[in-house]
Amino acid sequence: MTRAGPRPRFAASPEGLADAVIADILSQPSVGAEYQPLVDVVTGQIAGYEALSRFRTRMGEPVPPDRVFKALHQSLPALYDIEFRAKRDQIAHAPTGVPLFVNLDPDAFVAGGGDSPDNPLMALLSLRNDIGVEIIENSSVADSRLSLAMLRHLRVLGVRVALDDIGGGESLLSFAVLAGIDDMKIARDWLDRRDDPVAQRLLSALAGFGRDTGKRLIFEGIETEADLAWARSQGADLVQGFLYRPQFITWQPEPAPAQPPHRRGTGPIVRSRRSELAWTHERR
Repeated sequence: MTRAGPRPRFAASPEGLADAVIADILSQPSVGAEYQPLVDVVTGQIAGYEALSRFRTRMGEPVPPDRVFKALHQSLPALYDIEFRAKRDQIAHAPTGVPLFVNLDPDAFVAGGGDSPDNPLMALLSLRNDIGVEIIENSSVADSRLSLAMLRHLRVLGVRVALDDIGGGESLLSFAVLAGIDDMKIARDWLDRRDDPVAQRLLSALAGFGRDTGKRLIFEGIETEADLAWARSQGADLVQGFLYRPQFITWQPEPAPAQPPHRRGTGPIVRSRRSELAWTHERR
């Protein structure tokens, strides 16, 4: 379901994501998905999947999800449209038999109607009885207020809620949100701080808070057996990351019909200088 409005215009980002690339993505009816398993550290069994958006142009070129969503924040109706398509497709094509987590942007929640009973994004969550929502970590006080409003509404609906990317480089931790969630997702940034005694004490405090309040600890970005052993030592309940790549599941819609070339310059699609491993960890 989409909400009509004037066609938004987007300026090219510093990373090289052009107006025409966003227009290309907005013109497609569906959004690809990748399902990454959440693995129990004790049993090694899959305890659930996280659904992530995977964008491609009509020519099949992958586009980083973080850049897409950053650009879409210039137009909240466009953000809502993509968020709705992405969640609809993620739910429709997800594995069954284990819980599914989807990410939900607080700005898209507001654009879809907020806590209104007819918010289509909330209606999607009723399509399965085992869907959880990951609230995307915020970078401003205003965003944290939106996250808290969304959390309260999800609580009324009885939806399990996780806070994503705790301790990530650009995140802001809201105590009110942290106190109200069910699951704490520990950002992969902590792996780079494992030898920092100050960071270690902070993580231990967060983990202790989680255990004392009955929250599950989910460690992200696990790539090696050494990472897994470290996560276990920190009290992880579940882990996810590239170590489990053979168990990733992907779904891509059928290619949309090609469109005539745009007359204006479209600009390049430029990936930042990161490893292929880092590329696959783009969130959303």
